[in-house]
Amino acid sequence: MEVRRLMASLHSFNLPHEFLKLYRITK
Repeated sequence: MEVRRLMASLHSFNLPHEFLKLYRITK
């Protein structure tokens, strides 16, 4: 379904976003 695709997209986007946040904090 479209919802599943959206959820996957959100998760895929959330992961890099959190990683970037962590990287910024570490820097």
